[in-house]
Amino acid sequence: ILFSQEETGVIRTSIVLQRWDIEDIDDSISEGTMPIEITYPVLENMTIQLNHFPAFSKFGEVNMAGISDTWIRGAYSFTDYNLMMSFGIGLPTGKTELDSTELILARLLSEQSFKFQLPVYGQGFTLSAGVLYAYSFSDYLSVGAGLNFVYRGKYKYSEQLASTYD
Repeated sequence: ILFSQEETGVIRTSIVLQRWDIEDIDDSISEGTMPIEITYPVLENMTIQLNHFPAFSKFGEVNMAGISDTWIRGAYSFTDYNLMMSFGIGLPTGKTELDSTELILARLLSEQSFKFQLPVYGQGFTLSAGVLYAYSFSDYLSVGAGLNFVYRGKYKYSEQLASTYD
């Protein structure tokens, strides 16, 4: 990824609309997102990326709109080795402390079978770091492995609860 990047920064965005009809339920569940990705090559082997997802979700009369947490990610590839390091920080800009109707919608959005673009609006402060290694035995066979660590800070996902999620 790092060595095939553009020499200048890149901004990518799109509009993603998803809608599911659920059998025996009159209301459909839908979500519209506009993912924004800004990638900037700091060096030939180092890149910084900013990701953000404004979104609107609806299930029956329940609506939820807002922005997701903001992610700043980076990757550094060691040129003489088949090794890459990654790092990231998730800034808590997304919606948390959901009311009772938003909780119903959030549970549906996070259902894995739907594969919604933005299953969770906000999860609070997050740190991520990883390392990846790949080795090529030949033109036809390569093997790789990676290890990633994620730390999530406490956040309050429902206004009805006094405690925080950790």
